[in-house]
Amino acid sequence: MSNFMKKAILIIILFFCFIFKTYASETFYLGDHVPNIYIYMDRVNKKVYRQFRMIYKSNTNELVYCIEPGATLSNGNYESYDEYNDVFNIPVDKFNKIKLIAYYGYNYKNHTDIKWYAITQYIIWREIMPSNWDMYFVDQNHNRLDNLFNEEINEIYSLVSNHDDSLNISREYILNAKKNIMINSTEEINNYNINKGYINSNNIVIN
Repeated sequence: MSNFMKKAILIIILFFCFIFKTYASETFYLGDHVPNIYIYMDRVNKKVYRQFRMIYKSNTNELVYCIEPGATLSNGNYESYDEYNDVFNIPVDKFNKIKLIAYYGYNYKNHTDIKWYAITQYIIWREIMPSNWDMYFVDQNHNRLDNLFNEEINEIYSLVSNHDDSLNISREYILNAKKNIMINSTEEINNYNINKGYINSNNIVIN
């Protein structure tokens, strides 16, 4: 059995990316289909036509993503991973990239339309599948849809590539423990996370 034929689920907690370790077999169930979003995958030895469908962890109802490209899933038990494991021979840097894709995909900020779940799953499969496979979006009649969701895909990749960026603050500030301080930024800051404060327009407010 090849590495890609071992079915497994990558657990991504949508609001808390690193929660707990789990490598045991757990129960998952299939939810609704994502409306009107289909893929065709040529796995060399198997052609796959599929409408995307939500996958949930049974005991918490958390959304998860599948890390076997084009897998046929049903309700039941699967191996689950939220931290790196080399069982699929996926390099650790690739696994970490997949986690970032999931983090910046469905439910990240304005990514609330259900289409973002399918787009995120599509990107994860593209990252993992062998180079001699092919995959693309199609309509209900199997007609290829080139450039569909390119803008959304590029947005996720941009967020992933900028994940480790930091702001360049050009002056020093003296903080008063009893007062907030507001720092105006000339950079685009809406995608940054502030540990001890928040973003207000183009200002960083430090508590």
